[in-house]
Amino acid sequence: MSGARRYGGAHSPGVRGGEGAGSTRRVAPKARPWAGRAVRSTSMRAAALSLWPSLLPLGAIWATMSGDMGRLVGLVGVWAALLLAAKLTRDGELAAAAYSRSAIARPPAFPRKLFGAALTGLGVAACGALGGDGVASAALFGALGAGLHVVAFGPDPMRGKGLDGLEGEALDAAVTRIETARRLIGEMVAAADGLGDAALAKRVHALAEDAEQVVARLERNPGEMRRARRFLAVYLVGARDATVAFAQVWAETGDAAAAERYAALLDDLSAQFARSRDALTETDRAALDVEIDVLRERLKMEGV
Repeated sequence: MSGARRYGGAHSPGVRGGEGAGSTRRVAPKARPWAGRAVRSTSMRAAALSLWPSLLPLGAIWATMSGDMGRLVGLVGVWAALLLAAKLTRDGELAAAAYSRSAIARPPAFPRKLFGAALTGLGVAACGALGGDGVASAALFGALGAGLHVVAFGPDPMRGKGLDGLEGEALDAAVTRIETARRLIGEMVAAADGLGDAALAKRVHALAEDAEQVVARLERNPGEMRRARRFLAVYLVGARDATVAFAQVWAETGDAAAAERYAALLDDLSAQFARSRDALTETDRAALDVEIDVLRERLKMEGV
């Protein structure tokens, strides 16, 4: 498959009581990071890029004490360039991780890691020049630094991936719908986590898990989005809006009757989400049955 993606807290329920809504709760699987959420961890190598330039201010202080203003300006410029390179590299790592997790993805619009490599090379070359190396030696060190950066972190994703033949407006529409769906799921979960009601929060997490299964299925098969328009445009939006609205009412009044009505709505939404997921699965089964029947007829014709 090929196509594209735009750049494109822990779910811990509280401890406030909510007995009226907890009678029919369903326990969700342990919460996992939702796809589409930005990756928070970066590699140790990317973190180290921010550490080694920290020695340069010491040289700048020495240059100030010795009255060498040209050297001071040069060291400060190199320090700023290397810090910017480190930030671009970390951001590029996050964007590449998000790209690799997605079934349909568009490469980042800005090649952060490659620009980070270029700035690293310029910084290393400038360090060499300030240290008294000749232009040729400084340029060689700069090229080596940029090359090692690319080897260590790799280039940015440069091509889209997803469904073959999906491009242009169709690709943009598919990516937008997937991103919007995951944003709605995240907002629904965030509102539930702020309820302070463990039972309701667990049920919303379970509903979000069902929704994520549908979205993941659509991400793998963008051609099915037309059949899932009602789920994306009505049920998922309604689930988010209802959860956010209930969270506001619950925070202001703690109305048990509102909690019971919301719990009943969760039952309806859960059933609808399950039907949406099963409908997509049944289509696959029907298509498989047709393929099997065609294969059987072909085998009969071949005398097998």
